[in-house]
Order: sequence, then structure tokens, then C-alpha cells
Amino acid sequence: MGQLRNSNVLITGVTGLIGGEIFRRLLTCVSDGCIWPLVRPTAEQTISERLVHRLGRSDDCRDIPVNVSPVAGDVQKPNWNLSRSDLLEISSAVDLIIHNAADTSFASHRDTSRTNI
Repeated sequence: MGQLRNSNVLITGVTGLIGGEIFRRLLTCVSDGCIWPLVRPTAEQTISERLVHRLGRSDDCRDIPVNVSPVAGDVQKPNWNLSRSDLLEISSAVDLIIHNAADTSFASHRDTSRTNI
């Protein structure tokens, strides 16, 4: 993973189990690039709070590194519901997208294909 040192990465699913662990690993590899974790906003927590909470579930990390810029978004919406400024910044700089977002519900009324694409 040493070749990722200068990468600019957009990563989804960072608040989940697998995506969160991939994100943690990515933090150790990308030192000179930027990481944009896409975090779905909730009414209860800011996107930064959700990210810190997820990091804390795996270790004692409570700070977001300086090369990490959490962005609010939703993979089920057009352009992942990124703000215009985030979309312009990310699309002009990103060289790797890691898509980990998934809906793990098996309820018959859920359309998991909207997320699991």
C-alpha cells in the first residue's frame, strides 16, 4: 500500500464495520494526499462526530488527521448529494474511489440495490 502515499481518495462506508476498518488502514498509507470520507449526515451527530465515533470503536483515536476532510453525502442520491463546492474540489483532485457503502438489511421492503451497487 506504499503506492497510496500521495493518493487523493474518496471513500464511502467509513462508519460501517468493514468500511471503517479499510478507512483506518488507509489513514496509515496516505500521508501526502487527501482523504475525503463520505459520511451520511444524521440529526443526532455531525459528520465529524460520526467519523470520530467510528474511529473510537476500533481504537483510541479521537482526532481526525489533518489530511482527512469529511464530506456530507449520500450514495443513494445524484452526485452522492455532495455540495457543489465539495463536488468540484473532489472531482478535480480525486484519483481513487473506494466504495464500501452497503445496506445489510434483509427486510423484504428494503431495496438494498440502491446502495449496494
